[in-house]
Amino acid sequence: MPDPLLTYAVHTDPDPLQASPAEGEPAKASLTIVASNDGRHGLIKCEKIVVSFKVGTLPKDLSPPGAGTVGQWVTDGWAISADGSTFTATPKSKAASCIGASAVVLVFADVMINAEPGTTPLTIVETASAADGDCDHAPAPEQRSLCCWLHKFPAGFTVGSLDASPRTVSPGDSTTLSWSGSPGATYSLEYDHVEIEHPRDEPDAPLPPSGSYRVDDLQSDTDFSLMVHVKVPGEVKPVRVERTRFVKVEQLTVKFAVLPVRVGPNGVCRLEWKTTHASACRIDPEVGSVPTSGSVYVIVPSTRKYTLTATETGSGSHQQAERTVTVDPGIVPTGETIGFEMPVGATGLSGEYRNPTELEERDGGPGGAGEDGGSVPDQDIHSGPLDLSTSPTRVTLVQNVGGAGGDGATGGRGNQAWPSYPTSGNGGRGGNGGRGGDGGVLTLRLSSDDPPSAYVIDNRGGKGGRHGQGGPAGPALTDDFERGEDGDPGEDGDDGSPGKVIIEDA
Repeated sequence: MPDPLLTYAVHTDPDPLQASPAEGEPAKASLTIVASNDGRHGLIKCEKIVVSFKVGTLPKDLSPPGAGTVGQWVTDGWAISADGSTFTATPKSKAASCIGASAVVLVFADVMINAEPGTTPLTIVETASAADGDCDHAPAPEQRSLCCWLHKFPAGFTVGSLDASPRTVSPGDSTTLSWSGSPGATYSLEYDHVEIEHPRDEPDAPLPPSGSYRVDDLQSDTDFSLMVHVKVPGEVKPVRVERTRFVKVEQLTVKFAVLPVRVGPNGVCRLEWKTTHASACRIDPEVGSVPTSGSVYVIVPSTRKYTLTATETGSGSHQQAERTVTVDPGIVPTGETIGFEMPVGATGLSGEYRNPTELEERDGGPGGAGEDGGSVPDQDIHSGPLDLSTSPTRVTLVQNVGGAGGDGATGGRGNQAWPSYPTSGNGGRGGNGGRGGDGGVLTLRLSSDDPPSAYVIDNRGGKGGRHGQGGPAGPALTDDFERGEDGDPGEDGDDGSPGKVIIEDA
């Protein structure tokens, strides 16, 4: 017969089955059969499912003669009948016979197990046809069969589940498998084409019925199996049961994006990233250490490549992702200006002539220093959403600029020589330029509706004031008199420190 169209799963309780003891109460079990449609054939029209097992006293038989009544249950919409150890399930209606996403479940309870361990067949015969999408026009049904082999272990034999600790690990980490079962069987572990039959460092000893085993250096998700075999007298093959355990190896994943990918000079860009199974992350250049998932705004002065480096939990290995933000000089502010540009400092006063009654006072007076430029106060700027619907190219300028320092003044002119003093006066020293004002700390809080590309940041300290020129020397009265020297220039003022702009979500 061809293979069935439906997919069948058979469960026993207990698992594995246990043969009845030589004395005392006989062993009983329940059998659950689930018939489902895996979708390969569309709808399946099923007219009958017949399940049978062998009755007798041999290892190949399941139940002894005269075992008594077997409890029966089947999915609603179906009926079940018995003829000895053969059970027939049939649909009660056309709708019930058309199997799509639903399943047909058959349960047999209080099945007595004979006293001989061994392997016994459970035969399933279905009468069905592939209906595609229309059960009313399905072809004539055919019989298709399946044999499921049930393993009967010696009386009282049990095997617990296979466990793993931990069940989720990092690449390169270890897990410890543990199990517990009855003696009298051969135990082995299998995974990835590896078979383990001996305890670690004991090549001549078998795996014990109850024990543990550490598996090192896991690199990928792994299915582990505990295989248990019992040799049965008179049987060629042993009875066996399998226990499984899945261990998840969490891999490091990195997702990194920039928005937008093109901005104007000193434009605002948002970096967003998400990682799994990372213990640490950093973004270079300039950003530094960041959470393992999140976002941050950056000001991009020129085309720049950002690199996200994620460190894997446990192994310490790294994974990187790179994204480039291109600076386009054609993107310039066209909208409003927010923020601060402080006023320029005042220029110093020029030096003056001195009263020539004293020799040292014939020099010109020094020029006054320029005032310092104003510094920007720390401020929070709450920006409402930008409406780009009418002007898609609108860009807002955010200023954080200290005022320029005032220029130094020119030194005073030296006085003319007098008859009692044969040397003219020197020019006064020029005044120093004022220091540029500092930028402040501006916190720009963007609305969630703001596109980052709509902002350009002007973030500078004020320019230092220019130095004042030295005053000219006083003239000689006649050629018999000496002319003084021009005054020294002052010093340029220092530029102010750039401020800091912090960009946050409002």
